[in-house]
Amino acid sequence: MVKYRYMVVRNDKVVGIYDDFIEAFKRVVETPGSELYRIELVMSMKEEEASSVKDLLTAEIEPVEAPIGRVRAVKKIVVLDPETAPGEFLNLIDSFENIEFYVNSKIVDEETRSRINVSIYDADSEEDFIRFLKTVSLKGNVILVTSSKKLYVKSLGIKSVKSVFRLPDERIEDVLVELLKS
Repeated sequence: MVKYRYMVVRNDKVVGIYDDFIEAFKRVVETPGSELYRIELVMSMKEEEASSVKDLLTAEIEPVEAPIGRVRAVKKIVVLDPETAPGEFLNLIDSFENIEFYVNSKIVDEETRSRINVSIYDADSEEDFIRFLKTVSLKGNVILVTSSKKLYVKSLGIKSVKSVFRLPDERIEDVLVELLKS
């Protein structure tokens, strides 16, 4: 059985600490404006255990050489809507290497799939797309470039998503260049 201790406090000052609940309760009744707290033991260590932990925390750690790999800093995430024309974004991928592009699986070929800054998503309906957008927005700030008024309006309420409506004759590249300037 866990044994608790009780503390009576008034105006942020300890009035007393009690081993018995009834004693502490009586003190609260006698002291207007006081509060009763149950104290729990969070951790207990024997002296030799504490010494071992202290040694571990103060020990010098020798540096280890980390493997060298290709590191790619993604500064922005751009999602292209499912209605984007298949060839429309290919120049973007090469022009903006520091951007992670999310493209609908229906509009990409094998060569595009293998690009390091391209991720593929599946969305068969507007609801699927909005669900996907909410999920990807958890990774960071997202720019949605869409020519669909419905998707634009539905995406406005999603936190971390900046929705940009573009006219169908407007090039995605021009829209992104303007956005990235700001």
